[in-house]
Amino acid sequence: MKPFALLAVVVALFSSQLALAGTSKHWLGNQRAVVLLVEWKDKAARKSPQEMTETFFGKGNKSLREFFAENAQGAFDLTGDVREWRRSDRNWQVGSTCSLDPIVREAWKLHGRGINVADYDADGTGKIDNLFVVHSGRI
Repeated sequence: MKPFALLAVVVALFSSQLALAGTSKHWLGNQRAVVLLVEWKDKAARKSPQEMTETFFGKGNKSLREFFAENAQGAFDLTGDVREWRRSDRNWQVGSTCSLDPIVREAWKLHGRGINVADYDADGTGKIDNLFVVHSGRI
C-alpha cells in the first residue's frame, strides 16, 4: 500500500474517533491496535512485519503512532501488534470494487483464531477498538 493511501485510511479513522469525542473519552490515552497482514496468492508482500511495526508504532520515524500523538496533542498514544503475513488462497481482484469488506473478512479468516479481542478492547465493548489491515494488493 502506498504511504498516501495508508494516510487516507488513517485520517478517516482518526476523524471518526474525534467525532466520538463529545460522547466518549475512550480514545484518550494509550490505545492498543492490531495490524493484520494479508498476502494474496498472486501478489507477494514487499515489506517485512518488522518494517510494518516501525511504520505503525515506531518512534523517531514519522510513524502512525507519531502522527496520532502530534495531532491529538499527546492525548492519544497508539501502540500494538503487527501480525505475521498470512497467505490467502485467493488472488487479488484487480479492478474490483473499493469495498473493504472482502479484504477485512479475508484478514479475519486468516488471523482471527489467534487474536484475543480483549487485548485490543479498551472500552469493554467486546470489539477490537483499533484494527488495521494491510494487504499485498493495490486499491
